[in-house]
Amino acid sequence: MIDKDALIQEVAKKHHVLLSKDDPIFVSVTLSELVLKHYIDQIDHKLSNTEETFYEMKRDAEDTAQTIANKLITKGAEYINLEMEKAADKVVIKVKNEIENLNIEKSKLVTDIEQLNKKSGMQEKMILFLVGTTLTIAILNLVLLLFRYH
Repeated sequence: MIDKDALIQEVAKKHHVLLSKDDPIFVSVTLSELVLKHYIDQIDHKLSNTEETFYEMKRDAEDTAQTIANKLITKGAEYINLEMEKAADKVVIKVKNEIENLNIEKSKLVTDIEQLNKKSGMQEKMILFLVGTTLTIAILNLVLLLFRYH
């Protein structure tokens, strides 16, 4: 509550009117204080509610941001995985093509060996056998490489 003595002194200074502690004007002051206190309490209550709502909205925004971040990470990982699979598929296709080309070369060498067998001696057969073996090893290495990346 307001200090009556301070009010009496202030009114006397400003308005040159002398009030007593039992002056009826203090009824108005008391009523004003009560009404003001009532509205301050309402404002304080509404401010508390607003603050609580703000913190709820903040928590919701943080939860939403976390959910979005998790989805972005998941989608990003899925995208990278898909791109890696595509790249691996391209490597597999290239390796298969190389194996096919080596098989064609091997077939040509086998044909050449068969023709040489008919025409030449043992030394030429050994050389062609070694070339064929080397190509077979190269094909097997490519197959192993294919399985390693797939």
